Amino acid sequence: MRQDVLAAAIRLVAGGGIAALTMEGLAREAGVSKQTIYRWWPSPGSVLLEAAVETAGLQSATPLTGDPVKDVETFLFATYRAAGTSPLIHVLRAIASEAQRDQAALEIFQGFTALRRQLLRERLRAAVESGIHLPGGDVEMAIDTAFGALWYRLLVRHRMPTGAYARSVSRQILGTTS
Repeated sequence: MRQDVLAAAIRLVAGGGIAALTMEGLAREAGVSKQTIYRWWPSPGSVLLEAAVETAGLQSATPLTGDPVKDVETFLFATYRAAGTSPLIHVLRAIASEAQRDQAALEIFQGFTALRRQLLRERLRAAVESGIHLPGGDVEMAIDTAFGALWYRLLVRHRMPTGAYARSVSRQILGTTS
């Protein structure tokens, strides 16, 4: 039942934007009562954010290989590629918007971004420990650069976040050429 509600949130936002995401719409789309949804989530935004966390985690999961440079590049490649696909691109745009209006959604969004940052941080620290010298020497700045570039492309719609762009960002933050 929980998975039905999460899947319903993705479908609603992908099909009609954030305006389509209401408790009534979720209940109808998932085939459950509003009370069932309220038992697990305080708001439609919190449902959407949990759905996004789960979807992004599944689509961008990358195991560690022991090659820190490859691990950073693979993680960013999978993250950017997943973020640029439908319906996830619509969901990520919607949750960024929802997190600006809904405190519960903001807290889940911050948890989501903290988890993604931690995964990249582990990979970057391994790269530094292996002898890679980050331009500027700051792991947190490298993380901000990597995710800032992604969110810029998602929200401003300057260009799509692609795997090729992720490789370029990876090389930039690692100071590598290959």
